[in-house]
Amino acid sequence: MKVLAISTNTGDTRAYLADEGARVEDLTRQGVVERVLLKADWSGAMLLLEVPDLETARATVKALPIAAHGLARFDLTPVVEPPAQGGSTSP
Repeated sequence: MKVLAISTNTGDTRAYLADEGARVEDLTRQGVVERVLLKADWSGAMLLLEVPDLETARATVKALPIAAHGLARFDLTPVVEPPAQGGSTSP
């Protein structure tokens, strides 16, 4: 399942940025993180995750260094790819 994880920083994250980047890179290599975008004001990020379920998504983002140190919170939203052209638009 795909999950959009949007973070909001709640404190000064600078001390953990290198660790965060390394962990996200590991998750990308593992195929868990498909895409990373940063908010333009650096107040958080958006991660597109590929995980078995919402609980795995929750555990994954809680273990990221910035969140693990209590400096970010995440909102998780399951998402789907749009249907192919001419396909059905209903779930």
